[in-house]
Amino acid sequence: MNSKSSQTEWVAIHDNLGKKPKSLLKRVGWQTECSLLWSTAGLKSIATAEISERHEILKKKISQENATRVCEQAAEWSGRNSHTDLLAAIQTALAFDQIANSTDPDSLKTLAGHIAGIGTTLENTEPGNFVIQQLAGVELPITLALQLGSSCDSAVAKMDQLIEDLVDGDGWMESDSIEIFESLLCSWARCYQMKSETKLTFDESTSIKLEWMARQWIRLIGPNGKRMLLAEPQALVPKTMLAALLSLSSDRMDKKLAKSKLDDGTTKKLANSRLYDGCGFSEWAGVGVFQCGWGRYNPRIAIANSNTRLKLELANQTSLLSGLWEVRIKVDGKVVTLLPEHAVNVYHADEEVEFVEFEYESSDGSVLQRQILLARDEQFLILADAFIPASEGRIDYEATLPVCPSVETLLETDNREIYLKDKEIRSLVLPLALGEWKSDRSSGELSSGHGRLQLNQSTQGKALYAPLFFDLSPQRCLQPRTWRSLTVAEELKILGRDEAAAYRVQIGKQQWVIYRSLSGIASRTFLGENQMCEFFVGKTDGDTAAEELIQLE
Repeated sequence: MNSKSSQTEWVAIHDNLGKKPKSLLKRVGWQTECSLLWSTAGLKSIATAEISERHEILKKKISQENATRVCEQAAEWSGRNSHTDLLAAIQTALAFDQIANSTDPDSLKTLAGHIAGIGTTLENTEPGNFVIQQLAGVELPITLALQLGSSCDSAVAKMDQLIEDLVDGDGWMESDSIEIFESLLCSWARCYQMKSETKLTFDESTSIKLEWMARQWIRLIGPNGKRMLLAEPQALVPKTMLAALLSLSSDRMDKKLAKSKLDDGTTKKLANSRLYDGCGFSEWAGVGVFQCGWGRYNPRIAIANSNTRLKLELANQTSLLSGLWEVRIKVDGKVVTLLPEHAVNVYHADEEVEFVEFEYESSDGSVLQRQILLARDEQFLILADAFIPASEGRIDYEATLPVCPSVETLLETDNREIYLKDKEIRSLVLPLALGEWKSDRSSGELSSGHGRLQLNQSTQGKALYAPLFFDLSPQRCLQPRTWRSLTVAEELKILGRDEAAAYRVQIGKQQWVIYRSLSGIASRTFLGENQMCEFFVGKTDGDTAAEELIQLE
């Protein structure tokens, strides 16, 4: 049914709508709050205020005066093409049955034409804006069709296609779209809620992906109850939004995990459960969350990698770091420019660790490999860069990490370590390639200022390895600690740190060993151990062989 339908048909539509006031509003949970404000990414506060005010009018019995005003506003929207006007059009479409009680068939027909017009205009003028494509090309037509009794098969097909293009089989949205993950998921959830009360049929793969998206959305909830990996954090999750997103999943565990992430009173057993599902990162999407557990305050790091832009958010009780992990490298004074593509060399996940390594190349053949490792039980994080230039020379390396505004950085007077603190100490940061003491001769420094951590290292040689070790146990990181570089040998020959690097870290009574080859795989010895691999991390007591946490060949 469309705005060009005959007058007789519009009289029938008008009469039918008047018999079922608020029916569609009830289906999408609009009686208490405006579900269009579940995610307000890209909207200004004045726009959200307008939507809230209009909701208060439309959810009640609408007077003839208000119905006339709504029709007048719709005439204005049809000449504009903004996100706010589109949301207003969807609001009005949801309240068609309310409006029908206070207006005549001709006015309702005109109103439908204006509303459909703004959807068509926006869908055609913003083809690359996926939120607009979903709202204008899917949610608005579905809402109108359900109110008017017409077909919405084409809109459902568009939603299936959007999800097919943007979401992988594990429910992760590609990194370029991670900022709009929640906006799209909320709209898809509203459409799915309408499905449960109607004859809408979505593709089976769409339903499966939406189930997994609910799980990944839970994974992206930070310790403050807000979404991670956003430039500007959203408001706390409303209960109706939580219910709608969880309704996408048939897995009862998702409801328990959401409670674990959002409630303070969750049982310790559930909060400490790792519930390893193997879906913490998507190589296709370049997005993931490594976490020590599903509890609200368990340490976790969220990752979004797009070309050469690697965005991180590290949380431990609170968000500590959030933003781009940037790197600047010079070889013999010349800046290395990385090509705008990357590869995932390896993603490894088990009950002990989650690890990913990205690789980038420059036009001259230099290679940068960026590593992120979270040890679940051991509760530490390693962020490391391995750089191999096209030819040997002087390498000057600089990396920065943005510190959250609520977090202080505390520097030791004599040592090179740094604490991250809000009300309490949350993490200890150790620059493993630099000497522990500032009096040591190390060609580099770990510093903080202007809201950033900055690591500088320099070397003359064939490669450079720059690891940062984050202790994420607030109690342990206050204990005595030390770290040192280990001697690595191959066939009784001591290797330079531009060929292989190994480190021992001790905090309190716990010790770990980290090894990275920079010159291929060979049988190497360090700390009395022999390894034939490219990367190794293990825990040790200093007397016996290290117990492997991860070993990559």
